[in-house]
Amino acid sequence: MLKSNDATHLISESNPFLYSDITLPYTYGVQGWDSKVEWLVQDYLPAGKVGMLIGESQDGKTFLSLQMAASIATGRRFGNLPTKKGLVIYVAGESPGSVSRRLKAVELKHNTKIGDGIIVVNRALSPTCYEDRAELEALIRLESERQRLAPALLIFDTFSQCASGIDENSAKDVSYYMRSCTEIADKFGISVLNVHHRNKDGGYRGSTALIGNADFALQTKKSKDKDRITTKLSVLKAKDSCSQVAHEFEMEVVELGIDDNLGRPVTSLVVSNVKPTFAGPSLPQSESDAALIVDVIKQTNDWVPRSDIIDALRKLQPSLPESSLSKRVSNACTYLKNSGKIEDKQEGKTKAFRLLRHQ
Repeated sequence: MLKSNDATHLISESNPFLYSDITLPYTYGVQGWDSKVEWLVQDYLPAGKVGMLIGESQDGKTFLSLQMAASIATGRRFGNLPTKKGLVIYVAGESPGSVSRRLKAVELKHNTKIGDGIIVVNRALSPTCYEDRAELEALIRLESERQRLAPALLIFDTFSQCASGIDENSAKDVSYYMRSCTEIADKFGISVLNVHHRNKDGGYRGSTALIGNADFALQTKKSKDKDRITTKLSVLKAKDSCSQVAHEFEMEVVELGIDDNLGRPVTSLVVSNVKPTFAGPSLPQSESDAALIVDVIKQTNDWVPRSDIIDALRKLQPSLPESSLSKRVSNACTYLKNSGKIEDKQEGKTKAFRLLRHQ
């Protein structure tokens, strides 16, 4: 946000502060509404935000987070999605020794060089620990200056390792952790991604404040296809785009060119094929899409054909498969109608929608 007033006179006789003494970030009214949304990875990783990547064990969370990290560090596309190049810091709280092998597999598969673009911290760090955070911020600052490359992404893998010392079931503790991540994000303009485990019930471990305080949340789900190694990545929560964007990532085994002590080749997995897929309808998706649809209808404040709404969603989410657009519009319009926010009518061969007059 921009500080909106640089005047130096007193606010009032009873308030001794000068405008120039106020450090609060503030704006007036709708100021800043047209600020450009920036993406590190289109539709998945918004720039400068804090989020979660949630999945079960062996779902490919670390593989996909490293694939995203490599794409951002080299400026390559993530699957078929554009990225913004920048410096990546990867805090490897679990199995740090495997990270370099997984990144080497990416280099071999894509004939690229990651170089210094990804800095791997080989132990867990906590953003709530003063000493850890001070060292981490010093590392970000020094490496950014040395490489003359803006910091883009900070990954904590995993949340449970890097949140050591707090109660993950306490909303107060978790909110403090997420606020610490936000402070780092704001200070450096860096996105912060926390890798986290699902629980046995299919949700996620810990307080609901994890998702509640996140700007975005992603989830992974391993395929049951025994002939292929595939993982679906989808958007669980989004503030800057539609939720439930999803892609299927197929992985292949890559030999790294070295042997273990028994003479067997050392291998790792790497993403080999990516295709968009439909994540399935859900209430969070309907709510997110509904907000966009309301904005589309408000532009005319009249009846809007369903085809126009589909076209508008297509422009806002160009990576979505065509097969899902119609279904998503139907789900969101049904949600809006049931919520008493819009009404519909048949107009020729298609339906049209408008806001109810009390909206």
